[in-house]
Amino acid sequence: MKTIRIVVGNPREAHAARQTLNTAFREIVLERGREMVISIGTNEAPQSRSQRGLMHKWFGEIADQTGHDPEEIKEVMKDRFLPKVEVSVFGKTEMLPKRTRDLTHAETMDFMTRIQRTCAEYGIYITDPDLRRWEEWAELAREDRDGREVQGESLSLDMVEARA
Repeated sequence: MKTIRIVVGNPREAHAARQTLNTAFREIVLERGREMVISIGTNEAPQSRSQRGLMHKWFGEIADQTGHDPEEIKEVMKDRFLPKVEVSVFGKTEMLPKRTRDLTHAETMDFMTRIQRTCAEYGIYITDPDLRRWEEWAELAREDRDGREVQGESLSLDMVEARA
C-alpha cells in the first residue's frame, strides 16, 4: 500500500497538496486492485508519555477510593467524556468512545480536566501534577539540607522557593 503524507499549513501549500493528491489518485486508478486508504485530519501533537502515565495513575487512584477496577473507571470516564467514533463490525455500526491512545495532546488535556472536575465534585483525591512538581522540588531541598548532592548540583531551600 502506498502512503502519501501531505501537510498543509497555508493556502499556498494547499495548491501544491491538491496537485499531489491528483497525481496520487491517477496512480491508484491506474494500479487497479491495490488497496487504498485515505485519511484526512489535522496535524496535532500526540499525547505525551507523562500525560498517559498520569491518566492511568488517576484511574488507579479513583479505583482505590471507589472500590472499582481501574479498567472499569477508564471505560466509564471514556464513555462520559470522550467523543464517539463510528465503528462498523459485521455490518452493524456502533458509536464507541475514542481510544485514549488515539487522543491528541489537546484532547488528552481536555479529558483529564474533565476527570479532575468530576473527582473534585465527588471528593475523590487524585494526584495534582502541579503539586507533584512542587513535592519533587521540596524533596531536593530536603536532600540538600542533609548535605547530600543531588543530580550533580546542590540546591538550597531558597533556590527551590525561587524556582517554584
